[in-house]
Amino acid sequence: MSKEKSREDKGEKSLAVISEGASMDGVLQSTAVIHLCGSFHGRIIAENELIIAAGGKVRADVRARKAVVSGDFEGEMAVTEDIEITETGRFAGTLFQRAPGLVIARGGRFDGRSVFVEDLDAVAAGWEAGGKKG
Repeated sequence: MSKEKSREDKGEKSLAVISEGASMDGVLQSTAVIHLCGSFHGRIIAENELIIAAGGKVRADVRARKAVVSGDFEGEMAVTEDIEITETGRFAGTLFQRAPGLVIARGGRFDGRSVFVEDLDAVAAGWEAGGKKG
């Protein structure tokens, strides 16, 4: 099996993008890598990776396997693996993790709290029910 086929099976080849200058409100769910360059408000369920590009603005409750924040994020985020806040990234809110996986580059900002929880599904279920678990 080729590397490309293996990546495709994991959903790593496909990409969901909100372009710079675009704005979206609602629920975004994808098995593909989600790359946000524009603005998004609502709820995101990223079964793969969420990338908030420099200049991107996200106000949401997020459930992701892993995340890279190079733009602005405000809300609550539950990640099953790692999250990186780059030198241009700003995270404001609550981060839920199963295990330590937060990396903040010099210049990156984390304004909020990090909470370790075993059951991230319960956190996301609280969002769907309209309540907050943070």
